[in-house]
Amino acid sequence: HHVERLKNVKGLDGVFLATSRDPLNKKLIKDAERLECGWYAGAEEDVVERHIKLCEREAADAVIRVPCDSPLFDIDSTSVFVEKFKNEYLDYIYVSNMTQIQGTVKELVSYNALREIHKCYRGPAITLPIIENLDKYKTLGIEIDSDLCRPEYRLTVDESLDYELIKNIY
Repeated sequence: HHVERLKNVKGLDGVFLATSRDPLNKKLIKDAERLECGWYAGAEEDVVERHIKLCEREAADAVIRVPCDSPLFDIDSTSVFVEKFKNEYLDYIYVSNMTQIQGTVKELVSYNALREIHKCYRGPAITLPIIENLDKYKTLGIEIDSDLCRPEYRLTVDESLDYELIKNIY
């Protein structure tokens, strides 16, 4: 579902899986190949490096990060992110009227911002250094449609109950 939805985002040059070399992820890599997705497997603890290596290999100026625990991201606003980036090079584009925990949020991060982040950060929340230092980056917060801003719903997939909810939605 995730790949299918990403392939509907206007303006994307490709869909890629950034995963770790953990043997448990071999099935994900096989699925990526079956779905004609590119992939990169790097260090488990260095999510930033995985994105940088994908950018370098694909000659990409940025990545749209849509973690697989957020399968209900909004395709239309993701397309707007791509359009805004192509019109005006930005380091970081984010949804300004929702939080990550709700599970429908994505973000765009430039290759240059990823390289800057990597100098000091190796954790999973890769845009945290940008969020904590917005004045050092060229950023754009985009409000998504108010019908999609539903903070009363948690649509991320972190636990088995979350999975059951998403499975029922699909």
